[in-house]
Amino acid sequence: MKKYILSLVLAIIIIFTGSYCLAETSTTELSKLLEEGRFQEIILKARKELRRQPDNPEINLRLGQALTERLQFTEAIPYLEKANHQNDYLWIKGWALDYLGRCYFATNALDESRADFKECLELKATPNGLNDATYYDNLFGFSERFAKWSTIPSEHFIFHFEQPSKVQDTAAFIRDYENAFTKIAPFFQAKIPRKIQYFIWNSDELMRFFHSPGGFTNSEYCIIHARYFQSAGHEMTQVFSYYIHPFPVRVGLINEGVAVYFDQTGTDQLKLARWLLAEHDVHQVSIRELWNQWNQLPEEESYPVAGSFVKYLMEHGGEQKFKRLLADQSIENARRIYGSRLDRFIKDFEKLLSSPNEVVKIDALKLTKAYWSNDPQMQNLGMADDPRCFFVELEMPRSDILPDQLGGFPKDIPQEYRTFILTADGKLPIAVNTDTMKMTLNNQSYWYIQFEISNDDFNKMEPGIEYRLAAVKADPKNRIRISPEVKLTRSVSEK
Repeated sequence: MKKYILSLVLAIIIIFTGSYCLAETSTTELSKLLEEGRFQEIILKARKELRRQPDNPEINLRLGQALTERLQFTEAIPYLEKANHQNDYLWIKGWALDYLGRCYFATNALDESRADFKECLELKATPNGLNDATYYDNLFGFSERFAKWSTIPSEHFIFHFEQPSKVQDTAAFIRDYENAFTKIAPFFQAKIPRKIQYFIWNSDELMRFFHSPGGFTNSEYCIIHARYFQSAGHEMTQVFSYYIHPFPVRVGLINEGVAVYFDQTGTDQLKLARWLLAEHDVHQVSIRELWNQWNQLPEEESYPVAGSFVKYLMEHGGEQKFKRLLADQSIENARRIYGSRLDRFIKDFEKLLSSPNEVVKIDALKLTKAYWSNDPQMQNLGMADDPRCFFVELEMPRSDILPDQLGGFPKDIPQEYRTFILTADGKLPIAVNTDTMKMTLNNQSYWYIQFEISNDDFNKMEPGIEYRLAAVKADPKNRIRISPEVKLTRSVSEK
């Protein structure tokens, strides 16, 4: 009898020890799979393990996390709630609250989402969990930074405007974005699961706040953070391209290229790329290298190159094949889709890219109106706010002309005719620094010359007095024509 009891005790110990080891091994494996992003494997293994251990908090957490990462938000919530409703492991509770905040946001339960992030941030369970929750709390606009922003919903968006907003006409702004949505949507035929939350920032603080190089999109949660002067179509295209093939393999050349192609600015990206590459002495671009190493060119150059290449691929390879490429944007998949034609496409495009833009003959430089850099017109174009700078609008025969298409103009006009002053009746003339005079272009719709005034000369300008721009010496050929409307008045409040 004693021998039987001893055998029974040993069997029970083996069973429970084996169960503990299996649980430990299982959770360790799930954690490793989570780090590697192998979410589908976690879902299969965790579901199987939960049949044995339905109340195991870590397995419930891992399953909830994996389902969230696969955008199965509603299904993830019960597992995350079970992981949350235990008090033995604070780190599990912290991560569960973080992921619950995401899931409730994605299912439009915003009050629950906000509350879960608040509790998670107060809990401070782990440094990594706290950082993650802080990021999403900011991304979703829940943090104190967004407390005074105004919210305006529209048909396809929920806009959030920093206050006071630099957008002069929010109704027109929203209308432009809705029009862009309507134009872009038919190409992708993608089902976007919810309205796009669009946060419109006034300044580059966006980049500092999110440690981002500029505006950005989080497609999984249909969220965009952008500055007020950015193009209407670029960021929303990132959302469309994501949902045409959920969980795409993204590559910068294609992913950013399609966003540039649909940015709705009307810019000829090939011409823009040619000009910028020439400006920076880049004489040859390898599309293959750029495809495999996206960061080898500055964004200023790589974006128009990518946009024009995407346009070329769609025109010569067909839209349907390009849509297939969006699922896996690697050059290897492009070879599977386009076959041997891809090499020809790349070679021909590189030849186009290295060709010069046509030269457009201009007889005269027509200066029409002046703006201080802090004028709303300039701020809407994203110009830096420098009190000593002003911009003069130019009249061009065509809106699609780029600086390299002017040939030597206006630099071939002798410098003595390109030296300017600001004058006013009975006042000392104000010198304008023409050494830094340059042409500024924004989206091929507006042409400006940027001028600077030295600190000393700026201080000589009398507030409230109207100054007009004039050439120090008139050009006998009348190649620089200054309208009477090119005038500036320094604000009285600046004195």
